[in-house]
This record gives sequence, structure tokens and C-alpha cells, in this order.
Amino acid sequence: MLRDYQDNIVGLNMSALDRKVSAVLNGVFTGAGKTVMFTEMASRNPGRTLICVPMRELAWQAVDKVREWAGEDPELEMANYVAGQDEWFSPKIVVASQQTQLSKRDGEPRFRKFTDISLVIVDEA
Repeated sequence: MLRDYQDNIVGLNMSALDRKVSAVLNGVFTGAGKTVMFTEMASRNPGRTLICVPMRELAWQAVDKVREWAGEDPELEMANYVAGQDEWFSPKIVVASQQTQLSKRDGEPRFRKFTDISLVIVDEA
């Protein structure tokens, strides 16, 4: 269960998405539960969500939190881990490292393969 301030932040962000706001920035104190909040947002998002994190350790933390909090098994796009693009089944949430997204595979930055993403969450923006 979200704390009151977390629920408020998630609600405000989801409301902004409903109003087609293209970008929001949230700053909260250390230990506030940012991973829980963005996992809840990904869970509430009706489309597919890409969560970008700056470090390998945070990628694994986000994967664990999505499994624990949202009850979903996310895909991982990081180094040798390659998220699939199955036309019949693609997990609702993808966790990716920022560095990997900018690296090239088959001549294109790896982030370009994600054409069905409706929400991008950048941790540590």
C-alpha cells in the first residue's frame, strides 16, 4: 500500500498523463520510495512502459520491485539482455539501462526498437 504522499504523487502524474501532458519531473527525498512510485505508475499505465535507469544495480532493483509490487515479470534491456518484440506477447513493463539504450545494435540505437511504448519513466533524471 502506498503512503499518502506517494499516492498523491502517483495520482498527480497519472492525471497529467490523462491530460496528455508530455513530460513531468518529480523530485522527492532519499528513501521516499521512488522505485515503488514509478512501479505503481507503470502498473496503472494501460499501455507498455519503459523504465530507464542509470546503473546496472538500479536495473536489477527495478526488476525486483516490479515483480514484487506489480506482480509482473518485466523484460530487461541491458548489455547482453535483450527485450523481445513479440507481436503476440510483450510484457507490459521493460526495464532498461540508459547506456544500453544509447548503444547501437544493427546500426541503430537500441531504444528505437521500442515503438509501442506509451510511458517512459527515467529514474535519476
